[in-house]
Amino acid sequence: MLPPASSIGAAAPVLVVLCRLVQGVFAGGEVPAAGSLVLEHSAHGRRAFSASWVQVGATAGSILALLVATLLSSTLSHDLMGSWGWRIPFLIAAPLGAVGWFVRSRLTETPQFRKIEEEGAVARAPIVELLTNKEHLGRMLRLLGIFLCGSFFAFYVFLTYAPTYLISHTRIGTGSTFLSALIAQCFMMCVIPLSGRLADRVGRRPVLFAAQVLFMIMAVPAFLLMGRGTFGFVLLAQLAIVIPIGLHQAVQLPVMLELLPTRVRVSGGGLAFAIASALFGGTAPIFAVWLVGRTGTGTSVAIAVVVAAAISFAATALTPETGRRELAS
Repeated sequence: MLPPASSIGAAAPVLVVLCRLVQGVFAGGEVPAAGSLVLEHSAHGRRAFSASWVQVGATAGSILALLVATLLSSTLSHDLMGSWGWRIPFLIAAPLGAVGWFVRSRLTETPQFRKIEEEGAVARAPIVELLTNKEHLGRMLRLLGIFLCGSFFAFYVFLTYAPTYLISHTRIGTGSTFLSALIAQCFMMCVIPLSGRLADRVGRRPVLFAAQVLFMIMAVPAFLLMGRGTFGFVLLAQLAIVIPIGLHQAVQLPVMLELLPTRVRVSGGGLAFAIASALFGGTAPIFAVWLVGRTGTGTSVAIAVVVAAAISFAATALTPETGRRELAS
């Protein structure tokens, strides 16, 4: 609803960026809070499966955004999209915000939080506690290592940067690129809850190890297939690579939240999630563009994914299994 640059000049883009930053603050708080709410309400032995549906919801939102973007880009000209068409997705999201507020206003706190509240053990400054406790800091550093590959770097490379790479470096059209990404994300949405159920049966670490090994095996072949520039090869590559991404997404919240006690769970998970998102996710497309510019080949980006997967593998090896134990308060 902000006025355009023709009315208020440079203040227009500044205000848009500020609004997006505010959105980021609340989204950053919502992910760990939603995961913690589901996790702490779940029965032991079903926590990963239950928490995986938070990620399914996030993926569904991404798919909806992709559908809206595809529809708008195919019906509006470039000029119309730049002048007012970009506002439509935000306006569509407004009623969803109202629904979200309605649901949240009727939720109750979890039994674990009510327990520490009754005991007077709620952390007054959870961030300070996290940063001054060596044990908490060590856990968060391991989380950053685990998140490096599948949760952020590989996710953004294959699902955010790849369409740009395909349009710029192959003959596949924009419509085909968006369609393949849409099909791949729908498939990933099915992989996530199945992976969550698997993580409840075999543990979090085996699922993470499997995802990281698959990244190391599949990243280079996936980019080579996409480089063939035909819809079939692109779709095959994306369907294959979203399997390890889905495995990672399914256990991201359980591992992130089970490592920390209730008194700092949401703040610690949110801090690790935000730092990893900014460092490994937000920079991934920029880094990929720079790397392709320097090397002239998309294979270099795939090799970077392999390196990131190796680091995540090492971080997982240093992280204890969290699926077998009760949540710490």
